[in-house]
Amino acid sequence: MWNLFKNISFALVLLVILPNNFYTQSLNFHHYSTSHGLPQSTIYDIIQDSSGFLWFGTEAGIGRFDGKNVKTYGYSEGLIGINIASLFIDKYGSLWIGTSDGLSIMFEGEIKNYSKKDGLPDDYIYGITEDRDGNVWLATRYGGACKFNGRKIQVYNEDNGFPSNQLMAIYKDNKGNLWFASYDKGLIKFDGKNFVTYTINDGLASNLVLSIFEDSQGILWIGTDKGVTTFDGETFFRFTKREGFPEEEVKVIVEDKSGNIWIGLHNHGILRYDGRKIYKHYGLESDEVRSAYVDKRGDLWIGTFLGGLSRLPIDWFEIYDVQNGLVSNKIYPILEDKNGKMYVGHWGKGISIIENGNISNIQREIGLSISNLNSIIQDSKENIWFGTWDGVVKLKDNSIKYFNKSNGLKLNNIIKIFEDSNGFIWFGAIGGVSKYDPSNGKITSEYLNEFASATLWINDIYEDNRGTIWFATHNMGLINFNGKNFTKIDTSHGLPINNVFSIMQDKKGYYWISTDGKGVCRYDGNEFIVLNKQDGLSSDFCYFVVENNDELYIGTLNGITVIKNDLTNLKNGIQTRYISKNEGLPSQELNQGSYLKDKNGYLWFGTQNGLVKIDPNKNVNDTYIPIYLNNIIVSDGINETSFKTDSNLDLNSEQNNLSFEFFSISFAKPNETMFEFMLEGVEDNWSKTKENRVTYRALPSGIYKFWVRAKNNSEMVNAKPKLLASFNIPAPFYKTWWFYTSSIVLFFLFIYSLYLYKTNQVKRRNEALEAMVKDRTRELEIEKNKSDDLLHNILPSTLVEELKVNGRVRPRKFNSVSIMFTDFKAFTYTTSVLPAEELVNELNDIFKNFDALIGKYGLEKLKTIGDSYMAACGIPNEIDDHAVRMVYAALDFQNMIKERNKTSAIKWDMRLGIHSGSVVAGVVGTKKFTYDIWGDTVNIASRMESSGEPGEINISGYTYMLIRDQFECEYRGKVDTKGKGGIDMYFVKSINRMQNTTQNYGYKLFKSFKQIN
Repeated sequence: MWNLFKNISFALVLLVILPNNFYTQSLNFHHYSTSHGLPQSTIYDIIQDSSGFLWFGTEAGIGRFDGKNVKTYGYSEGLIGINIASLFIDKYGSLWIGTSDGLSIMFEGEIKNYSKKDGLPDDYIYGITEDRDGNVWLATRYGGACKFNGRKIQVYNEDNGFPSNQLMAIYKDNKGNLWFASYDKGLIKFDGKNFVTYTINDGLASNLVLSIFEDSQGILWIGTDKGVTTFDGETFFRFTKREGFPEEEVKVIVEDKSGNIWIGLHNHGILRYDGRKIYKHYGLESDEVRSAYVDKRGDLWIGTFLGGLSRLPIDWFEIYDVQNGLVSNKIYPILEDKNGKMYVGHWGKGISIIENGNISNIQREIGLSISNLNSIIQDSKENIWFGTWDGVVKLKDNSIKYFNKSNGLKLNNIIKIFEDSNGFIWFGAIGGVSKYDPSNGKITSEYLNEFASATLWINDIYEDNRGTIWFATHNMGLINFNGKNFTKIDTSHGLPINNVFSIMQDKKGYYWISTDGKGVCRYDGNEFIVLNKQDGLSSDFCYFVVENNDELYIGTLNGITVIKNDLTNLKNGIQTRYISKNEGLPSQELNQGSYLKDKNGYLWFGTQNGLVKIDPNKNVNDTYIPIYLNNIIVSDGINETSFKTDSNLDLNSEQNNLSFEFFSISFAKPNETMFEFMLEGVEDNWSKTKENRVTYRALPSGIYKFWVRAKNNSEMVNAKPKLLASFNIPAPFYKTWWFYTSSIVLFFLFIYSLYLYKTNQVKRRNEALEAMVKDRTRELEIEKNKSDDLLHNILPSTLVEELKVNGRVRPRKFNSVSIMFTDFKAFTYTTSVLPAEELVNELNDIFKNFDALIGKYGLEKLKTIGDSYMAACGIPNEIDDHAVRMVYAALDFQNMIKERNKTSAIKWDMRLGIHSGSVVAGVVGTKKFTYDIWGDTVNIASRMESSGEPGEINISGYTYMLIRDQFECEYRGKVDTKGKGGIDMYFVKSINRMQNTTQNYGYKLFKSFKQIN
């Protein structure tokens, strides 16, 4: 009976749900006050300019904010008034400032002021906008509206047909229509021609309109003193208490980049409408909202009355705490059941349940205490299990069952409950493990007996993709169970510490182990890779790891560290980002086991001061951080001069010490911005700094460009560095061209004067020596001419000039030339019977005729060795028909010998060989020059001559291919030669008369030879 009573009572507790704060959430707002530089704590309007600066109007002037510093403008800067009611930036970039004392227009640092004496209908300006024609319209408190075209002011008030003199705001929609919010006449529309008024009779909530906004769908939102009305162009719809909207003054309405409508109330903070529900959000410093703005990044800025400025980042997250209805801010286990209901366990306070925006709490103890919760799960049969210090509670529908030592549990102090893939429920406690079998309802506690001790503390239980069960312990490292055996893995195996909080396996199959003081480590089954604070983690005390796509969220004692799940470039460090109190976490310390990734992909984390819900897929584009030059300080070592830009930077040679002061605009994490800079002209690489000032000293003269780029904490660098300054440091006068020129002129004038003086002294001596010099010069000229003639006889003319100019001749490779060798049969015998003088005369006569013939065909004589004559064609100038020329010359050589033998007493039998190919040519020697060629082509040409027959012209197969169209040849076959093996050889028999005649071809050769030379 007692057990039945307990079951019924617990069920009644679950059924009695008391809603708290319908759809209420706290958000991670960032706050800015006068301590951050605000001129005053009431913000009436906010706007961002094209450079990225945020401007806000207060009761003590306007402030310009770059994320770090606020620059204030007031009376002393030229404003007509400091009680700022409205701000607007026109298409030219001018800032229009509506005050209670008139209008100020700021453009490029200059301010112009206008008031009633200049034609304004009233000095108190509540709203400003620009129409499609570029006219600027003002909405005033008591003077109606006016249009300003830059030259004159045209007033619209009740005197000339305008519906109302008391205006609260003005707005231009995407069609160019102007909408006026009136204090007493409802909503006024101006389409450029006519004014139309809408009142409560048309569906407005009230005729006192305070704010107007058009959303991305073209719906007009009208804020009144009695709530919000929307208008789609045809129908008005009023939000009432039935939709969850209070009938209160609506001061401002904006839309964020996700399509949420944010509504600022006069006394009740900020509301958000996502198209389905209305949410009340906490977290502002003041609930009296006066302005709101969504910046380029997507952050939402909210100005309040006496509460300063608040920023909600585009990647904002939700915070649940006692203000939203939770029973406690200390969050431990979190569960999402199969219906999407969230169970949140508190330490010492029971359970909170979040369902469809409602929060209910279970605090009563029913027989078994559930106040101190460590673990909550829902098993595959939809039973919910609660692990407490006093045992286990099992809940199914409206029935409850509890387990403790009396009915099978090994110990009562349960830390972790886990269901494996076979449906068994595991209970981890301080002192051991128990397992529940749902098929028979029995609990077995005979596990880990070999490790059992009073200090065996089970922190986590996990099953990997192979079905192995892992136990993370407080002092024994890891223990895994493969279904048969238990295996311990501890520091002796490479684990950095035996105190382990949790273990999980990522989608790549790696295990991630969170430790108590040694960071996290990745384990592949063999090797541990440890990541700690030195690698970029926010703390070495890590409670858990949650995987989302390619990122890992690591919950620590000091916030959440997010890393890329890629350790391939571990030597270069890991890329990290942090979620901490700076980003809006309610507490730096996360809690053990307090994490969840729900069905919709949201990440839930429990802290010591509330529950956090994060959307990890919100895309924030922080890749560009604007950079601006603030000041250039120039020093000559004694005096300093400041410049705001480089346009007037006219330096002298001594002003070579420069400091550049610059700043970036970043609202997300301005203190984590890193700069990289380079002074082009003296540096080739980027340098890093976190400072906003860079100094260069003793720069040499030259042209310089100063570049800066910025990167945020995610190491994303600006795509394009920004050129902040270009300048020139002139050279000192003694390093200028005119100084060098003057010095040279003066030097030569001095030398010339000295020359004239010396000339007069030695004039007579010079006259005496002049004749001797002329004679000697003439002799030298004669010798020079002889030397030149000798060189021309030894070397080609073109090479002579090169030798004379450079002192050497550059070796050159020729890809295609023809080489000819000749010698005489039985020359050795002839030398033995002929007198030396007669032998020399014979050779001289023959070679002289050869020399004449090679000139006819453009050949180059190389040398003679005994009776051998060597010539080449195609050097030193390349000739396409070198082989043809060489064969014609060879025919002339043979004819000359034949004709000479008819009359000479000494008969000569000549062998002649030709081969074509590539050679290297050059001049060797220093005192005696020789032009020669080298290469295998030379050797083969020599073999052609030695393998030939007297009276025949023996050519190689390659030469034959070059001349076969011009001559009739006889194939000899492959002739074996020394060192070269068999070579195709041909005898040249005659000229192919079909192609040419010797006379015609000789004439052509003569012409081309003349052109070549």
